Amino acid sequence: MIFYYLCFASVLALQLGTRQSAGLRYLCIGVAMFLIAALRSDQVDLDYKGYVEYYNDVLDAGFSNVEPTFILLSHLTKNFTDNTLPLFIFYAAVGITLKLVGIAQLSKFPLASMLVYFSGFFLLWEMTQIRAAVAGGLLLLCVSQIRHRRLLPFLGLWGLAVSFHYAALILLPLYFLRSDSASAWIYYLLLPLATASYMANVNLVELASFAPIQLIELKIKSYETYADAEVDNIYNAVYLSRCALALLLFANRDFLSRQNEYFIVMLKIYFVALFIHVALASIPGISSRLSELLMVVEVILIPMLIHFFRSRLVGHTVVVLAGLTFFVFSLHYTQLLMPYSISSLVLP
Repeated sequence: MIFYYLCFASVLALQLGTRQSAGLRYLCIGVAMFLIAALRSDQVDLDYKGYVEYYNDVLDAGFSNVEPTFILLSHLTKNFTDNTLPLFIFYAAVGITLKLVGIAQLSKFPLASMLVYFSGFFLLWEMTQIRAAVAGGLLLLCVSQIRHRRLLPFLGLWGLAVSFHYAALILLPLYFLRSDSASAWIYYLLLPLATASYMANVNLVELASFAPIQLIELKIKSYETYADAEVDNIYNAVYLSRCALALLLFANRDFLSRQNEYFIVMLKIYFVALFIHVALASIPGISSRLSELLMVVEVILIPMLIHFFRSRLVGHTVVVLAGLTFFVFSLHYTQLLMPYSISSLVLP
């Protein structure tokens, strides 16, 4: 299986230097991603069987500790077939379609953005956390609504995202982000503030315990129960590289904001994601899910590095190297795939 991932990533990387039929190639890449995610076996990722258990519990035991869309889709699937495959097909189709639309709307380098998405998020979301995958796609669509101050469309997208994954509750305050670069320094200060909060052992998660939604309170308590068992080096190489990227983008915010009208909003979201990763680190299960959801803007921000180079070839090469780095991280550091040897993952 890893062999096919590497082949697909290589083919995707080779598309960056050509301009002919870009729209068609963009669509074909999306279709290929859909087929990989929708038709995978239950031996590929760590969460597949868990979702099947969720599905059975919803139908047999009235399990309700999951988002309403999953419950609804489970019952709809059962009405047509006893096979859970349509459930995974639906999530793959919706999640990837939302990414295609969001990237096309926000990025001037859609093929490069798809490479970054495949390298850093595809294994995490489309192949594992399928509910978060849909919420992440909806976040990309929210960026335009935030930038143009469209409250009702934003609330509609936000509500839909929450119905797919409760972590999307974190998106609501983002509507108040301003798109002017002058206020960006406030978000820059979130990095040292996060470290100070972590060093002072301030538990910001306790604030969420006052949420008037019992299910959210139960989820927080469940994450707290397993927090001590989780080992998470919050200042790992990937996080530090993301901080370096954020600081580089911040230093060139005026230039980059002229290249992309959505840049400032996405940069601020990125700083918030980095803040959450550290400030809520006392409960890794919460900090990782919330920060990962917001970090999807990275698929737009990293390709913007191309603007720094007169040679597009050099710029695209930098993006490919960044994508390769995150791809290796996805395969090894997060342990998203089944913990078999590499040889056992390569299909005959």
